[in-house]
Amino acid sequence: MKNKKTDKNIIEFATGYHFNLKTKETFYQNQKLKLTKKESLFLKLLLLNMGQVVTFEQATNYIWNKEELITENNLRTLVWRLRNKLKTDIIKNNQGIGYFIEA
Repeated sequence: MKNKKTDKNIIEFATGYHFNLKTKETFYQNQKLKLTKKESLFLKLLLLNMGQVVTFEQATNYIWNKEELITENNLRTLVWRLRNKLKTDIIKNNQGIGYFIEA
């Protein structure tokens, strides 16, 4: 699965999926998926760092306000919800370090 960029604002990933960087919307077979703001931010972060592990700290700093007290469990719950909505197991876990999407 290659990261194809047909348009600089579109990132294609997995089979049939694409993410619009400008609108922060995710589509599967051209149908818009209903993701929360935090789910979209996390997916965007993973896609922009495709093939690299995004650490728990990087993810929590990117998604949540620094004033909020966030645990790794908050992130795990977010990942679990996102995985269920994507219906494909593209989000991989690097145990104890973070998450990634293979390039």
